Amino acid sequence: MKRSSSRKSTRTTGPQEGAALGAVGERNARQGSRRNIARRLDVGLAIALVAAFSTTVTADEVQMFPVWNLDFSRNGSLMATVSGKTNESGNVVIWNVADWTTRLVHNEEQSCSDVAFSPDSRRVLFGMADSLAAVLDVSNGEILRRFQGDRTLVRAVDWSADGKTLLTAGADREIKLWDAGTFDLKQTLAGHEDVIYDADFSPDGRYVVSGSSDKTARLWDASTGQQIAVFKPSDLIVRAVGFSGDGRFFNTSRYDNTARVYETESRRLRARLFVGSQHSHLSPDVRFIAGCDTRYGVTVAPLSLQPPDAQQERQISELMSEWESDDYSVREAASARIAEIGMVAEPLLHEARNSSSAEVRIRAREARRQVLAPEPVVTFDHPSRTYVVRFSPDGHWLVSTHSEGSILVHDTESWELVRALNHPNASAGDRDH
Repeated sequence: MKRSSSRKSTRTTGPQEGAALGAVGERNARQGSRRNIARRLDVGLAIALVAAFSTTVTADEVQMFPVWNLDFSRNGSLMATVSGKTNESGNVVIWNVADWTTRLVHNEEQSCSDVAFSPDSRRVLFGMADSLAAVLDVSNGEILRRFQGDRTLVRAVDWSADGKTLLTAGADREIKLWDAGTFDLKQTLAGHEDVIYDADFSPDGRYVVSGSSDKTARLWDASTGQQIAVFKPSDLIVRAVGFSGDGRFFNTSRYDNTARVYETESRRLRARLFVGSQHSHLSPDVRFIAGCDTRYGVTVAPLSLQPPDAQQERQISELMSEWESDDYSVREAASARIAEIGMVAEPLLHEARNSSSAEVRIRAREARRQVLAPEPVVTFDHPSRTYVVRFSPDGHWLVSTHSEGSILVHDTESWELVRALNHPNASAGDRDH
């Protein structure tokens, strides 16, 4: 098969979206003011509604390809999604976020695995199953460059915030950093011992975080390529990683159904939440973390990563001093109060590991375990596999992608489902032969 220099891209003018859908579910109160909203979506109904409001959906397209990943442009006006099936075609779709219509559909003869916008939102970098990565012009669908991002399969791509460096990673166990102007290889980050599932630049471009099938997450110096730290809290695969918008924190997703949040500079664990093993993402204000699992849908949990203020610090310290009381009931009441205070108590509990009192050390360890894992505020059940969940840059939307080709958009104020989008398929007529 001869590979041509470009693939067919199409600009679409008709809406590719479903009507706003009212979510079905129950509201349950948990632990005082915490909300837990379980919402169930009939995907068959969603697809039917999408098809009814779409100008291009055919019967064949209802059996859609999985949507593997998504990214938002820095200004939040555009969203890019990638789709495809192994040994079949795939595509990149650019969406207008203002009305959730498709702006551009670019088809490939290989499944597309990951996508990242350039800082100026004019281009996207995407990876494919045939070892290639490519840069696409968002304005006209032209492929500006193709290059070999991995020896076998490109699983992760990213674009540095200054626009000067591209990142690719995948099955060959290496992270490669490329000059975005010349496409020369600048740096190779080597150390993982198995497939790399995900890798991201920090917002300031100083660091790279990666997750691998070798059961580790790793933090790297992007300028030198040196490995800074290795994280292996459990003997399970790290499926996804990412930085907070300000770069102060990064998160990992493991196959034990947990997302962990670390401080970037200190590398200290700040939260461990049961939100799913497939992918997780921090909200722009770092007040929430959303996670997904291929079996259980989407879960959103609260975060409180700021240090305690003076009043809180005094209150927590007084309660911790009660752990040295001779009265068991006093010690138990103090533990209960600290659990109610929540995650903001974590820094003081972390320090208490050095207490001279065995009772304080034991209770601090247990209290820290509890505050690191707060109850979810909302859960969206979904009958098909969920691959990625991501907040928009302004924090207004929470978007998830699914195995049957749907893209669900939730409003983060009400957590209501407001859009069910149909990801267009790459059709056989658009492939190169």
